[in-house]
Amino acid sequence: MSSPFGKKWVLLVSGSKGWADYRHQADVCRAYQIMHRQGILDEQIVVMMYDDIADNPENNSPRIIKNEPLGGDVYEGVPKDYTKADVTSSNFPAVLSGNKSKLSTGNASSRKVIQSNSKDTIFVYMTNHGGSGLFSFPAAHDVLHSEDLVNTLTEMADMHKFVQLVIFVESCYSGSMLKNLPHNIPVYGITASPPDKSSYAAFHDRWRGTYLADVYSAIWMDFVERNELERTTFEELFKHLSFELWRQNLPRCQQYGNTGLSKLPLSSVLGTTSHERVVFARKELRLTHLTVSHEVRHKIYQGKIESEKQGAMKRDLETAYEEYKKKQRSMAKGVEIFKVHCSKGRCLVPKEQRELTSQSDFKRVTESFREIFWDLHDEMLELTLPVPQVLLEVMEFNVDVEHIIEGIALMRTVVDTFIPPARTRRRHIRRLRRELSMPVE
Repeated sequence: MSSPFGKKWVLLVSGSKGWADYRHQADVCRAYQIMHRQGILDEQIVVMMYDDIADNPENNSPRIIKNEPLGGDVYEGVPKDYTKADVTSSNFPAVLSGNKSKLSTGNASSRKVIQSNSKDTIFVYMTNHGGSGLFSFPAAHDVLHSEDLVNTLTEMADMHKFVQLVIFVESCYSGSMLKNLPHNIPVYGITASPPDKSSYAAFHDRWRGTYLADVYSAIWMDFVERNELERTTFEELFKHLSFELWRQNLPRCQQYGNTGLSKLPLSSVLGTTSHERVVFARKELRLTHLTVSHEVRHKIYQGKIESEKQGAMKRDLETAYEEYKKKQRSMAKGVEIFKVHCSKGRCLVPKEQRELTSQSDFKRVTESFREIFWDLHDEMLELTLPVPQVLLEVMEFNVDVEHIIEGIALMRTVVDTFIPPARTRRRHIRRLRRELSMPVE
C-alpha cells in the first residue's frame, strides 16, 4: 500500500510444529488477519509456519484455528509462503533481507521475500520457544542465534533496506535475542520477556487439548485491534503491555534498539485503522489459564487425563505423561552434574543481570550442545531449551570453553542413563557422583 514511507512489509514467523505448540501458529495466523485487515497487501506479507495444525488429526474442528476462546477462525486466507521443511533459521534471514540466492528451497527465484528499499518499513513478528540467545525453528536443533539476527538487521540498515524496522519477539528469554541491538540504527524491538525469564501461554482449551495463545502476543494484538493506529504510538503499546504483564504478576516485556522510534504511530508500520474492526462489540481482554511455557505440556497432559473417560485411553495417557516426567528428571540430573563438573568446586550463583562476554564463545558452546544432543526430538528436545541459560551462567565464571564442552558430553551421558532399567540408572548416577565428588543419594 502507498504511504509517505513507501511500502509496508511484514514477516510473520512461527518456529514450532505439533499440536502441543498450537498457540504459536495460531498467533501468526491472527497477526496475518490483523495486518491484512489493516490494508497491507498479501504480496507484502510473508508467512513462515509449519502448517500442521489446521489438518492435524487432533483438530476437532478441521481447517479451523482459534486464537481466543470466543474468537473466530484465524486460518482462512493465510498465505502458505514457507511451510514444513522450508521454515528454517537459514531461510529466515534470506527472506528478511530479500536475498533469494541464500534460500535453501526449491524454486528459490520465484519465492516471496521482503523486497524493500530505503523508503519502506518492515514489521517482523516471531513466536516460538527460545533459549538464551536462541530462537528455535521446527527441525530438531535448528536455531537462530541472537548474533546472527542482530547482524542481519544491522547489515540491512547499512544497506538502506528500510527507513524503519520494528520487531516483536515472543519466546522464553526473548530479551536475549535483541539486547545487543545497536541504538544508532532505525530498528526498534519489543520482546515478551527479559533475557533471563520465561514467557507465558494463555487460554487452555480442554476440548482442543492445547493452549490457544501466548500472553504477550494476545495483549499486543488486542491493543492493535482496539485502537486507532494513526493516533496511538508504539510507546503507548509498550506501556500497555508492561502494565498488563505487571497486573498479571508476570515478567515484564522489554524494549531494545532505537527506542526513539517508539514515538512513531502504529500506522507508520502496521497499516491503517481497519473499518472492519469489531472493537466495540468485543469485551475487554480477559486472559485465563496463564501458564509458564515449560509447564504447558504438564497442563496439557493433566487436562487430557482428567477429560478422558475411556479406561484404556486414560491409562495410555498416564503412561505417556510418566514417560515425559521421566525425561524431565533425566535432563535435570544431567544439568545438575554438568554444573558440578564446570564449577570446579565453586558455587554457581545466578546474577540478576547477565552479559555475554564473548558472543563467539557462547555460540560455539551452544553449537557444541546441539551437536552432542543432535538426535533428541519432540518432547525431549523441548526439555533442552532452558540449557543455554545454564551454559551462559557457567560462562560468566570464566570456565574454559573446552571444559564446558566436556561437561556437555557428560550431561549427555547422564541423560542416556535414563534409558536402561531404573536400577542400572541409579548405579550409573552413583558412579558419576563419586567420580565428581558429589553426595550420593
